[in-house]
Amino acid sequence: MKKILLFPLLIALILCACVPGLSNNERNAPAPAALNAIPVARVNSFMPDNNSFHGSGIIIDKSGVILTAYHCLHKKATLCIGPGPRGNFTPARPLPGKIFPDNDVAFIKADGLTDPKTTPLYERKYDPNAFLGSAVCLKGHKFGHPRKIIIGRVCSSRMFAGLLWLQKIIHGSASLSHETRLAAREANNLLFVKINDRDIAGMSGGAIIIDGQAIAMIIAQFNALGGTYAVGVPIYRCLELYHQP
Repeated sequence: MKKILLFPLLIALILCACVPGLSNNERNAPAPAALNAIPVARVNSFMPDNNSFHGSGIIIDKSGVILTAYHCLHKKATLCIGPGPRGNFTPARPLPGKIFPDNDVAFIKADGLTDPKTTPLYERKYDPNAFLGSAVCLKGHKFGHPRKIIIGRVCSSRMFAGLLWLQKIIHGSASLSHETRLAAREANNLLFVKINDRDIAGMSGGAIIIDGQAIAMIIAQFNALGGTYAVGVPIYRCLELYHQP
C-alpha cells in the first residue's frame, strides 16, 4: 500500500519541478498598460428567479458577434452584454448553429452594440506547446473585479494531463469539474497556463493574451499541487467551429 501511495507522490514532485513558475517580479508586476485598451465583454445571464451570473466574452467583429464559453449560457436566462459606460445593458442572443457544447464554445450576438471595438485575435493555427514557457496575460470580468488582468505562463499539455491523472487517483473523477473533464479529453489541443491567482470565477469566455492578441478563450481553471492553472481553447479552433457549414 505504501508503495502505491508513494508512486503518485513521486510523480507529483516531478511534475512540480517541470512547471515553469512565475518569478516574484512577474507575480507583482503591473499588467502592461496596452492591455487596458483590449476590449473584453461582460456576458450577463439574468435568471427568472432574479439571480444573475456573468462570464466574459471576446468580441470578434463589429456586427456584435461575441465568442464565449458555452457553460456561461443558461437555458432560461436573459442574455445581456454590459454594463456600458452609462450603466446600460445590451440584449444578446445565442446564434443558431453556432453553439458547441462538446467544445465549451458558444457564439452570441448583441445587435445593439454601436460600433464596438473588437478584440485583436491571433488567428493562425499553432501547436499549444510551441508557446511553452511564454508569459501571457488573462483578461476578463472576474467576480468582484471588473476587467481583471492576471499574469501567467504557458505550461506543457503533457504536464497538465499528468496533473489531471494524479488528481483523479487521489480524489476521484468526481473532483473534476465538467469543464476540466472536457479539457482532459482535448488536452493536446488546448492551451494551459499557470497563473498568479487562486480563483478566476467570472473570467470564463475571456481572453488569454500574448503580444497584444487573444490567443485562446478561457474555459476552466484547475487547482493542483498548490498551483492554479487556466485552460483555454485556441482562437483558431473557435473560428474553425464558427465557419464550419
